Amino acid sequence: MKYRSHKFLAITALSAAAVLVLSACSGGGSTSQAPDKTAPKTLSGTVSMWTHFSDREAKVLKSVTQNFEKLHPGVTVELHEGQQDDKMAKVIASGSSKIDIINSSGTDNLGAFCGSGSVRDLGPYITRDKVDLSKILEVPRTYTAFDGKQCSLPMMTDSYGLYYNKDLLDAAGITAPPKTLSELETDALALTTYKTDGSIKTLGFNPLIGFYENQAAQWTFFTGASWMKDGKSTIAQDPAWKELMTWQKGLIDKISYD
Repeated sequence: MKYRSHKFLAITALSAAAVLVLSACSGGGSTSQAPDKTAPKTLSGTVSMWTHFSDREAKVLKSVTQNFEKLHPGVTVELHEGQQDDKMAKVIASGSSKIDIINSSGTDNLGAFCGSGSVRDLGPYITRDKVDLSKILEVPRTYTAFDGKQCSLPMMTDSYGLYYNKDLLDAAGITAPPKTLSELETDALALTTYKTDGSIKTLGFNPLIGFYENQAAQWTFFTGASWMKDGKSTIAQDPAWKELMTWQKGLIDKISYD
């Protein structure tokens, strides 16, 4: 919704997204490979970590790996920045041993990575090393697991909220921010005004995918749309996707895309 930077409020978070770390098996080995019964007292060797981050964000991640290297002087972490999930999946599928750790941009491809055996189940290592998972919030701990296996761990999480201009809502007689798709549509149309030539003067809500955080991953929570089942995409079968896309297209038509 249109707002001035000094007059907006945030309501409760609508969704959460995470950047996750996956421990890759070289050559797509078995995810059930058992670790040694005892962890080594000292670590040594070179670890190849591929990340989607680049530029400033990659520098921050590099500082984290450098701190790890200080704690474990025998380990060198090679950070390969600007690597996206599709490229990393192809490299792993090729049987290459170039990747040890994946830093993915989100959980969108978690099912594909974990379901295919491309990444290792971290559960046995977590148990062996007595890692206290209760220190990680339940929600990110849950969405970084797949089919009951903790095949990844959360690295970063975002909280999403709807920002709105209280003055505009008050002027339109709207007493509370929308909480459902139907309420959002009603309020968006009530707040949208047009110039004499028909162009938009004030846009109540921009429903186009790609406008700031209008992304499928953030919108699925409105309808409960699912991504995968048994390692296969459910987008074409899940009616929740149809509901979401029909709503979006309908709102665009009512506002008038032109």
